[in-house]
Amino acid sequence: MDLLRSKVLYRIALGQESKPQDEYKQAKWENKQDQAHGLIRMSISPDLRFHITKIDTPDGAMKKLNKVFRIKNEIRAHQLENELLALDPNNFCSFEDFLSKFKTLRLLLEGVKVKKEDCSLIYSFLLN
Repeated sequence: MDLLRSKVLYRIALGQESKPQDEYKQAKWENKQDQAHGLIRMSISPDLRFHITKIDTPDGAMKKLNKVFRIKNEIRAHQLENELLALDPNNFCSFEDFLSKFKTLRLLLEGVKVKKEDCSLIYSFLLN
């Protein structure tokens, strides 16, 4: 996403820019389509490219990748939530280690678009 934004191709990749009527602008738009599609394909692991092999538009590739990774992110979010809720301060050498693990899990959850409030989590830990 950041790479597409840095190249001013993000809106093209999302399909938010329609093909212009002007011939000169059409050629420029088609070049942007090619650039965005190429960047998307080059930015993902060769092991995952099979998901978009038959897709020839950047917005189609983005939709497919979002669908694939959204499912993986939901599974990952459940795993991280369970791990966070199962944290027990008694299982750590120091409270500092416990807090470090707690913060790491919260950041990982934010990475998969899950926001946990500190107060509710701390309350659940105090109950243990």
